Amino acid sequence: MIALLAVAGAVLLVDGALRGELRHRLAGVSAGLLLALPLTSVAVFGERALQLWRKVLSSALMLLVVLFSVELAARWLDLRAISAAELEPDPVLGHVRRPGRGGLDEWGFRNEALPERVDIVCVGDSQTYGANIRFEDAWPQALARCSGRTVYNLSDGGYGPLQHVSLTERALELRPRVVVVGFYFGNDLSDAHRFAGLEHWAALRDPEFSYSVPNDIRGGDTRSLNLTMALLDALEQRSRLAGAFAQRIKLQLKVNPALVGLFKGGAPSNGFEQGRISTHFTPLDRLASVDLARPVARDGLRITAICVERMQAACRARGAEFVVLLLPTKEAVYARLLEGTGDARADSLQTLYAAERAATQAVHELLRTRGVRTVDTTGALVEALRSDVACWPPNSDGHFNPQGCEVLARELWRELGPMFEQESAGR
Repeated sequence: MIALLAVAGAVLLVDGALRGELRHRLAGVSAGLLLALPLTSVAVFGERALQLWRKVLSSALMLLVVLFSVELAARWLDLRAISAAELEPDPVLGHVRRPGRGGLDEWGFRNEALPERVDIVCVGDSQTYGANIRFEDAWPQALARCSGRTVYNLSDGGYGPLQHVSLTERALELRPRVVVVGFYFGNDLSDAHRFAGLEHWAALRDPEFSYSVPNDIRGGDTRSLNLTMALLDALEQRSRLAGAFAQRIKLQLKVNPALVGLFKGGAPSNGFEQGRISTHFTPLDRLASVDLARPVARDGLRITAICVERMQAACRARGAEFVVLLLPTKEAVYARLLEGTGDARADSLQTLYAAERAATQAVHELLRTRGVRTVDTTGALVEALRSDVACWPPNSDGHFNPQGCEVLARELWRELGPMFEQESAGR
């Protein structure tokens, strides 16, 4: 057994050293060294090491039996808490999550349960879903706490204005008083163009553009970059326990500042350190979506205008208030914070800031002309930073952290609160 492990370790080590990005190579080399460790120690220390590894392997076998039993129990009882969320292709939304897995409700969204009726439904992408933070820390849940109202989170990562149309129509089944759509400047304009590649949205395409099927449907290149990653991917896909564990490990890699460079493949970023606030910027990653000088962003703005009209009409038909919550990029908020200070760190953000400011004005205008109630959170986020409240993780992740979600929820409730008070007073 020890010799077989050593042979497998040698294969994984050589394969891992030759293929994949840095983090994939490290995984392959580490797995190979780990499997070769028993034979190496036996060669060095002899019979004592052999006896030790026999005990270790016996204990490992017992542990595998226990884990296999828990895996069977998780499948039999369909335990959501230890089940990884599974993505499936969808012709309208691009992708959906399988209901009842990974803490998702009967519709496949991030809520404790599917209610018959709610006060507020929040529609959006990963910023609304609460990527890289706990369920209870996402801004829709923070809104429920600060308002005392029932709130349903109808969002998922990767969604954009086209998905928001379909989700708004579904939201109205819950008979909400308000439907809030979170519009994120970091990618929503480009997503509006990208998902027009789905055949369901073909009528919204501009004949001058060429559209392709998004990766959500096409699947893209899913080949693992080395044998170690192939084995890990297979285990993650086939085991509920392994899938849930892998999600938690990836989360730590994304939010741990010491490991973020490894996880993101060493992408360059600009740093900010001041008081209790620490973060990194990736302005070039956001520029394509907000730069209206680029055809994709302009087409996304055109499609977004159509989506807004459809969502507004659907809400009016059902007697619900339609509200758009504008979510700026982290880089634009910091650029505004540093504006006029002479801080050299602002220089690298100016191109994105200028482009996002123009895009924000354009979105504000299309919402204003249609009479859509709008909440811009930029000012509240800037004030939070000035008060030494970090609103994003201490790395290049652009998703709001729990403190940032609290800021969003409070700013939104400042707009919605009087509406509910007037409704209560009129009864």
